[in-house]
Amino acid sequence: MVRYIFNPTGRRATPARNKTFKFSAKLFVPEHTRDGSGKSLDELYSIDFENDVIEEGSKSVIYRCVHKESGEERAVKIVAKSSSNEDENARIRQEIELLKKMDHPNIVRVFSTFEDNKHFCIVMEYCKCGELRHQIIGGTSLSEFYVAVMIKTILSTINYCYQKHQVVHLGLKPENILLDSTVSVEQLKLIDFGNSIQAPTATKAERLIGSAAYLAPESLQYHSYSHKTDIWAIGCVAFLALSGHMPFDAANDKETLELIINSKNEVERKEIFQGDKWALVSDDAIDFLSKMLSFEPFKRPSAKEALQHPWIQRVTQAQIEVVQKRDISLAKSAIDNLFSLQAPSKLQQAALTYIASQCLSKFDKSEMERIYQALDLNGLGKLSKEDVQKAHAKYMEDEADIKKLTKGELKELFAQVDFLGNGFIEYSEFLVGALPVDRLLTEENMLKAFQHFDHDKDGEISAEDLKHVLGALLPKADTTSLNLDKYIHEKVLRQVETGAEGTITYDVFVDLLLESKSGPGRNPHRRQSAQFTSEEFRMANAVDRMSISGNVFDQSRFVFERNLKV
Repeated sequence: MVRYIFNPTGRRATPARNKTFKFSAKLFVPEHTRDGSGKSLDELYSIDFENDVIEEGSKSVIYRCVHKESGEERAVKIVAKSSSNEDENARIRQEIELLKKMDHPNIVRVFSTFEDNKHFCIVMEYCKCGELRHQIIGGTSLSEFYVAVMIKTILSTINYCYQKHQVVHLGLKPENILLDSTVSVEQLKLIDFGNSIQAPTATKAERLIGSAAYLAPESLQYHSYSHKTDIWAIGCVAFLALSGHMPFDAANDKETLELIINSKNEVERKEIFQGDKWALVSDDAIDFLSKMLSFEPFKRPSAKEALQHPWIQRVTQAQIEVVQKRDISLAKSAIDNLFSLQAPSKLQQAALTYIASQCLSKFDKSEMERIYQALDLNGLGKLSKEDVQKAHAKYMEDEADIKKLTKGELKELFAQVDFLGNGFIEYSEFLVGALPVDRLLTEENMLKAFQHFDHDKDGEISAEDLKHVLGALLPKADTTSLNLDKYIHEKVLRQVETGAEGTITYDVFVDLLLESKSGPGRNPHRRQSAQFTSEEFRMANAVDRMSISGNVFDQSRFVFERNLKV
């Protein structure tokens, strides 16, 4: 059995320029390395290496595993280190760092990483329904609405990657898109960022990157890669999902690549949209695909532009209409709960971020994901002030006693919820603010958070505990320039009621967290029942969640198809 050793220090994010902590989800992904002592992978997770293989490749194996503490199913990807190619090892480390940065409901969440002399291990979300490939080639007839929702979700996710991180995926294909539900394709997850690059503009590579059938013409001709390369691949996925075959498909890779290079006239004349299946596809869908598969990259839309295409906008409007009709109480409560968040202290922000990123179950997050996606009007994967303003107007101001949200109130809301201070509400920040207190701050979640910050496990959080936990988030050079001791005493402990020894007990910690979510609130327009309780949550979403998901999907599909021209 390979052992993976725990080390609390490691490569971590650089702090903000003003030398203060900005808490994001990536900071709480523990790194377990060979340098140190502590727990191993098999101490934290139960794995049946013989019977729980999900996928096996030439250099890696993915297993289903169970987190011993929570009982949650997860997946662990074990990658063999290269003994001769350090560049390959660096690429894997780059993928790990990139995945840790991603805070998006449709990018697989990383829980922890392990490294020893021979292996890398990445513990991630487990998606029980497998690859999208099985849905497409498994004989299941996919409706146009299902495909449109899927493509909108992928576009929104890729738009987030590019707009937020300047990252181009370069591996988009059905094998790298996982499904977490057989009913709701909105819960898909992108995986495998191993080929991804940071490319604000077009970049040339020394080799071909990606699978042959999904390569864009400019990549084949000039080894050129950009955001538009992903757009081409998404067009191929959409074409395959609607027709059951690839737009350019031949007996072998060489012939397939020749078809792609010679595809210009075929796409422009729409010759690839011939056959009985295409007779049942709408004009909007065909127009969308012809733009996505434009031969010249400058003629292809960006992800942001593609999200505005009428075919995709019809999905957006259907989703919004269903939320307005079916999920109105959930949407109102999510917005209302944002206004109840009061977390001025750094310890509150750190603990809440830890809970949102590491402790919540899929059930806790699933319904909020749908609301978050409906509020994200621009498909950025994060909420802007404009998104929140429009959501407040749409879901809150239909009541007689609720007035328009002012700029001052909006600014005050973001001052409390936007922990990163970047002018947006990230996905984890939304979960912190929007989830009801009795879902977010369960006894189990608060205990996990307390134990995380109580590093020496003596039952109290001391300055030394905080120094260790917060210091492990930073490179060593930055802990010196920040003056960590002074920061902890002046910016963390001074904001909290401590005991005689200057420590924080569990009871004080719990009170601190509950205060952050149950304060009087700052929304002068809020309804009487501010917090949406778990019981109300269950009532709003009923018991049979699979049936509900189907109903939501069917309602959205009805709205989508209402004025569809075929």
